[in-house]
Amino acid sequence: MVMTIPVVWPLLVLLCYRNVAWGFSSNLASTALVKAAVKGSELVGRFSGVYTGNTPYYGIPVGSANVTVPLITQRDIALNETIDHWLWPTINLSTAYFGNDYSSQKIAQVSEIMAMGYQRLVVDLFWDTGRRQWQLCPISTADNGGTSSSYTCSSSSSPFRELLETVNEQFLTMNLTISPAQVNLYVLILNLHSLRSNTADKGAAAEGMLEDALVDVIGRHRLYTPRELDEYRQNRSADSWPTWIKLIKDEVQLLVGLGTNDVPASEYKISGDLHTIFDVGELLHIHNQTASPSTMLELPCSYTNASWATMSDSQNDRFNYSTTLEAVKCGYSPYFTASNYSDRNTSHIPDDNDDPQQLADNILGTIWSWDVNEPRSIVDPHCAMIQRWNGRWRSGDCTLLLRVACRHQDDPNEYTFDCPRIATQNQRLYEALQNDLAEQGKNDPGNDEELHNLFWINLNTGSSGYCWVVGLYSTCWWLLD
Repeated sequence: MVMTIPVVWPLLVLLCYRNVAWGFSSNLASTALVKAAVKGSELVGRFSGVYTGNTPYYGIPVGSANVTVPLITQRDIALNETIDHWLWPTINLSTAYFGNDYSSQKIAQVSEIMAMGYQRLVVDLFWDTGRRQWQLCPISTADNGGTSSSYTCSSSSSPFRELLETVNEQFLTMNLTISPAQVNLYVLILNLHSLRSNTADKGAAAEGMLEDALVDVIGRHRLYTPRELDEYRQNRSADSWPTWIKLIKDEVQLLVGLGTNDVPASEYKISGDLHTIFDVGELLHIHNQTASPSTMLELPCSYTNASWATMSDSQNDRFNYSTTLEAVKCGYSPYFTASNYSDRNTSHIPDDNDDPQQLADNILGTIWSWDVNEPRSIVDPHCAMIQRWNGRWRSGDCTLLLRVACRHQDDPNEYTFDCPRIATQNQRLYEALQNDLAEQGKNDPGNDEELHNLFWINLNTGSSGYCWVVGLYSTCWWLLD
């Protein structure tokens, strides 16, 4: 006799306690096909060495499958979620990366920041009124020959275009043709400032609109713009956003928005760019209540369903592994703004002696799915299960007899075997498991057994271990024609 005990998992989900040995379908991509799809990609990582931060991943090689596969899994299972509720690891390039070094070499290394897993890049741009150009350096390159005791500036005639070219080069290595497993969507946020130079540089060519640079370098077809969003919303709600997979299938790779804009319209009219660039606050919503990185471990999880919800740290209240993970589980994208995450000296300013690899550790806190050192490379077949003690996943033999997690259908009396798609859903499931343990545990004689605290979720893989899918007869979207 099958015993079914309804335990409410919010967002129309419940647990159905059913001892089941799930069968396994081999109708998935072959190992050879998956290896071909990821060949030449960043799965092996761009960096040598190991993770050195204070995280459970300490000592694991950078680019390990125990990091890349969880990130790919989280992307793939959420592909039908709208992009405003996606997880967007965010970095302020000006404060956390450039510091006082805006050289061409440092700009070129922004591609490494993207390869680490940062998907939303925030950068300060300065409108030089004398040269009528956008630049990254907070001093005018027309003054003092562009030299300063405080800053190293690029000698490029257009540093903004130089940055865009770096971003575009990264896009070219991760498109659907070359490395489909690594395709992703990115957001670029521009904080605009006015910079009044002492003298006009008559030899400098005046720069066109921001829109012109974006279209020239990135290409209009790879940009998702406010105009296209307006068209998308014509027969939908006014606050709707497309899904990630829709934009990827349309070969979109970048959205650009404004973070702040304090440039007077008399100096630069931003209105001409707003057909291509989203306005202030549309792609980055900073959470403004009392919760902060330092309080994430002290307060109960305050779930958010806000569009583009983001939690920012500060120089004196920096994210660490634990607080990043807590913010993610509560529905926020972490925004890393501090100048250093490996040095206790909070006054440190990034310079050309810093190793950008130290920023890679921040991304580890965004892994909410697989547990550390998971998924393991084990004998096929293997499926995924959630651990009641920490809510993280592990891989195992699909023939094990375990209880399963189910999601409610529209009818609350109907449910189906399923898998959490985003961090908040997984956290709700974890809380349901904990509540059930508190209510039923004292009457449960098998409570002390490990297998009794493992529950199947509807996620499995073929022999590759890279491609994890929901459903027995599914395959990864990046392996489909």
